[in-house]
Amino acid sequence: MIALVGEQPLPNFLLARHEHPDALLFVYTPKTEPVYKNLKAALKSETAIYELPTDPYNVIAIIKDLKDRYHTESCVKRNAPKRWL
Repeated sequence: MIALVGEQPLPNFLLARHEHPDALLFVYTPKTEPVYKNLKAALKSETAIYELPTDPYNVIAIIKDLKDRYHTESCVKRNAPKRWL
């Protein structure tokens, strides 16, 4: 599951608890990094946590980072849980 981390952790936390994903990919910014760290601490015993720190104002860079790190064939086969495929 891909989760965009905002200033309020509750939506991501409740969804993760309800859905029980095999893995979570948190996309966060420098401003929301403390929220990401709290979510990671709360959920790491339940699921695999992946992270993607990014620039909040550069949408093209965010899309490129997602494709480069999580949508390439080799990366998916090595790192992504089967539920992501």
